[in-house]
Amino acid sequence: MSFVEILPWAALPGVIAGAVVGLMVAVTRGGLSRLKKRYPPVRPSPGVEMRPCGCLVVGLTRMAGGIVRIGSDDTHLHVRPATLLDDHDIGGTSIPWSAVDPATVHPRGRRNGDDLSGLRLTDGTQLVVPTWTLSRLPAGHS
Repeated sequence: MSFVEILPWAALPGVIAGAVVGLMVAVTRGGLSRLKKRYPPVRPSPGVEMRPCGCLVVGLTRMAGGIVRIGSDDTHLHVRPATLLDDHDIGGTSIPWSAVDPATVHPRGRRNGDDLSGLRLTDGTQLVVPTWTLSRLPAGHS
């Protein structure tokens, strides 16, 4: 085989990696864009740990495998894109606890090592988040 015959095959791993990152950007941007318009990001309180999220569902969009980082403080549920996607201007969202309809919080099983809870926001958006993120939900909301 000549170098010209091998060249297209040598580029294949780079093409696949580019397609995977492109898909991650599209899914994350699509899932967070609706939330970001309603709930712009705010700076988390000092000491809030933003952890990789094994599974986050926004409406019909499932973001799995650490595509986003998630954390919570006394006032908001914070969602940010994974560090890998920081250069793609996706941004994040900070959902105030007042936007969570407390009557809708319910267990949703387990995925990627996280216990999950489903909930509905007051605007009707459905979310599935790791249960640990709801530990800061104010009294009367859980």
